[in-house]
Amino acid sequence: DMGERQGDIAAYEDFLLRSEQRALRDTVSVSLAMLHAENQNFDRPLELYGETLRRSPQLIPEVLFRMGQTLEADESTEAAQQKWKQLIGSYPSHPRALQAVWKLPNRTGPREAYGRAVVFYLHGQLSRAARTCLKFLAQYPRHQLASQAEFDLGRAYLASRQYAKAEKTFARVHRKYQIPAALYRIAGIQVRRNKDQQATRTYEEFAAQYPHHELAPRALWQAAKAAERNHRFESAAHYYAE
Repeated sequence: DMGERQGDIAAYEDFLLRSEQRALRDTVSVSLAMLHAENQNFDRPLELYGETLRRSPQLIPEVLFRMGQTLEADESTEAAQQKWKQLIGSYPSHPRALQAVWKLPNRTGPREAYGRAVVFYLHGQLSRAARTCLKFLAQYPRHQLASQAEFDLGRAYLASRQYAKAEKTFARVHRKYQIPAALYRIAGIQVRRNKDQQATRTYEEFAAQYPHHELAPRALWQAAKAAERNHRFESAAHYYAE
């Protein structure tokens, strides 16, 4: 009840005045912030979360999410969404980022729309990631993030073992944007589809087009392995020698 909560708040506030233990201060600060929010006091939680951010950077994703919740409860919708957008943009692999995605309206700007796709991909929601990338490309085909969105579409197809779609997507990405990694991915997909001869040629093409790329030596090594699987040992020796 209210009296019990006030007692807890007083005890936690007293603890923060006396304790120098950072880990305990972080735990108590979060609990105290939640109690204040339950009392409809929203200024003190934001102050506590701000102190926690400065004291413990490793807690930034969690604190950003909770700040958004506090601002939402205070009917500061736009400010709450800014915290969740910051969380999604800077910490997309954190579990709270996936929760934050569902807090935002579907109609957002291009960066937020792309960020949503990245979060879905990183959290294994591959069909959602693919649909979100496709929607982004339909809405913002000339945006500076379009090339990355199309590349990520290929990654989502690849991770979900839709190899034909993935190969077609990466081929389009390489043709349109000349992204070296797309060509390298095509070769890897061809290996997975038991197309070793095609893969050998694609790896060779990659090494020839991008001789100074960090993946060029690995492309030649992969070409050699693919040639060996086809019993083309002279070709394999040639690739190894390069």
